[in-house]
Amino acid sequence: METSTHTRTLSRSTTLSDDDFDDKLDVPPVLLTMISVEGKPVLVEDDENDYKTDLVDAIPFSTIFTSSGKFKSYQRKIFVPGLDVTVAIEQSDRNLTSHFLNPNLYTITLTHGDFTWQVKRRYKHIQHLHQQLVLFRTSLNIPFPTKTHRQRRDNFKNNAVVSKSGKRKGALPRFPNKPEVLISHDRLQNRIKQLEDYLNNLLAINIYRNHPETIQFFELSHLSFIHDLGFKGQEGMVKKRLGNSGEGCKFMGLFTGDCCLRCKHLCNDVLCSTWSDRWFFIKDQCFGYIHPKTGRIGNVILFDQGFEVSSGLRALGLHTGVQISTYTRQLVINCWTRRKCREWIRALKEVAHNQGLNY
Repeated sequence: METSTHTRTLSRSTTLSDDDFDDKLDVPPVLLTMISVEGKPVLVEDDENDYKTDLVDAIPFSTIFTSSGKFKSYQRKIFVPGLDVTVAIEQSDRNLTSHFLNPNLYTITLTHGDFTWQVKRRYKHIQHLHQQLVLFRTSLNIPFPTKTHRQRRDNFKNNAVVSKSGKRKGALPRFPNKPEVLISHDRLQNRIKQLEDYLNNLLAINIYRNHPETIQFFELSHLSFIHDLGFKGQEGMVKKRLGNSGEGCKFMGLFTGDCCLRCKHLCNDVLCSTWSDRWFFIKDQCFGYIHPKTGRIGNVILFDQGFEVSSGLRALGLHTGVQISTYTRQLVINCWTRRKCREWIRALKEVAHNQGLNY
């Protein structure tokens, strides 16, 4: 008797209600496009027909010669038309010491056609993406929901459907509200499944998949899915030091690189350096960066026999800096965290010692 009572109590405690999720990303399930009316974005809906798009095998190489537009633009063409993006999540690390509120680091594996890549995110990063998309959805002039739309919304809350053409349509993206610090270890797999469903459903809705925040979250650019450029390597926003990237202080030529580490850090990171946002990317034969304000490729550098990577406070005077050197170019980038710094170094060395070994 006590066992059955305990089982019923446990079942009730583990059952999730609608209050445990944020359903603010509901939209008409079929969206043709987003147009601008008097400077405001407006959704255009087709209640009967499926979203029509031409199926292609790959993005042509010629697209690299045309600017993809500003990174904040909603008209950037990133994905291969007609192909879904699928998400699989697994836990890669749990640290309650340095990340008490967000202890779990998730490895998100994405597949888009022949391309597969991974990004690492915490719950707070997914939550930030959700908040930005909620603000975006609130700003849209979405038509008043009809009875048909309300019925369709109820069906989409828990179920994904397939259109007549065979293309998958996503269910309503339901974001789990419960803070990460309250998730016990035995409930972690359930949390992973919730986040996985949320991201999969999010990527099945066009206006959210093509949103600038989503594209940056999954580390994508217009160069990501061009077959002629090779695999989809590491990408992301970094700070790039402008001008001469040599070591040492540049403060009016009064100091050299032989000053103490504290002075070197102060000069290189604060006083004497100008930093600018750049979208850094790695391909199988080269690496380079894109200007996010214009979408224009700034520079492309081939891997050669002079390729070297250095980092650290002693080498650069930067805690999260990375210096990349080849026979033709030397540049310094600064990452947001030490973990991202290690990821960039690992990715650069891996490509240089494999695909780029013959150059």
